[in-house]
Amino acid sequence: MPEQNWERAIAAVIDGDGVVRGTAFFVGIDVALTCDHVLAAASKGPVSLKPVGATVTEAIIGEDRDEDQRN
Repeated sequence: MPEQNWERAIAAVIDGDGVVRGTAFFVGIDVALTCDHVLAAASKGPVSLKPVGATVTEAIIGEDRDEDQRN
């Protein structure tokens, strides 16, 4: 089955133990978007991303959170 364009935009968020804690969506070549609760669940670092269909993970080199939206 040929790869769909949307499949390249999805990645698993993986914690330091290799456990998938949620998903992220690429919104740029090297920028991914996920929810704060996913990053909190993956707090045991280093956290990485594994795009759909990839055999290797990609390191997260920085993060930016929208502090105004936290409860």
